[in-house]
Amino acid sequence: MAPLTTSDLQAMFQGLADGNAQAFMQNVDENVQWDVTNPDPKSKSHPLAGHYTTREAFVQGALAPLGQKLAEPLRVVVAQEPIVSGQWAVVELQAKTADGNVPQGKNGKRFDNRYAWILRVDKSTGKIVEVRAYLDSAAVRDVFE
Repeated sequence: MAPLTTSDLQAMFQGLADGNAQAFMQNVDENVQWDVTNPDPKSKSHPLAGHYTTREAFVQGALAPLGQKLAEPLRVVVAQEPIVSGQWAVVELQAKTADGNVPQGKNGKRFDNRYAWILRVDKSTGKIVEVRAYLDSAAVRDVFE
């Protein structure tokens, strides 16, 4: 694989922007190491926090439960141009609805979430193999109430 570029990342994340998480997940290695950060390491501060060791574990432990709590399918768009250094990147993302508004939980609470993902792409496969995802844990807790 050639050096990672911002164009590569934009293409990888297009599935999430289109509301097609499955298309995005094709860019993720099946044995990805994915941390959804937890502000308090002594306790699980929100329902999605944890260390996921496979793509399927992340889908079942984070994506699916969140999707079940939202009023409509989530779209996640790249909010700023990604920062790339070698095979590492920082991508800022924002939660949106199909019409560009702030998503809402089925409980009526707003899910105005922004994310920062620090990720590594494997040079040989071009797939994401490591992610540290930072997010608004209070917004996550709110939609799970």
